[in-house]
Amino acid sequence: MKILFRQVLALIGLFLVILSIPIGFLTPFLPVGLPLGILGAALLARNSVWGQQLIRHLLDRYPKLNKITPDWLLKLITGSGHSSGHETQ
Repeated sequence: MKILFRQVLALIGLFLVILSIPIGFLTPFLPVGLPLGILGAALLARNSVWGQQLIRHLLDRYPKLNKITPDWLLKLITGSGHSSGHETQ
């Protein structure tokens, strides 16, 4: 039952990430798509192994993304802080 629940949460996260793109284009002056994308990425990375691997691969591939992302957001998405040793005080 727990595995099924985590899979459902991962699918909801994937759906939110996909849904945030057109919503972001349709509401350019109201930041509605960004919170949906962040919530979806957090659900996807926290509830699926491949989602977490994908996020970590993107952070390793684009180190600037890792540097500009706040530590609280990385902890929310991946469960840990900055992976490159860059800590913000």
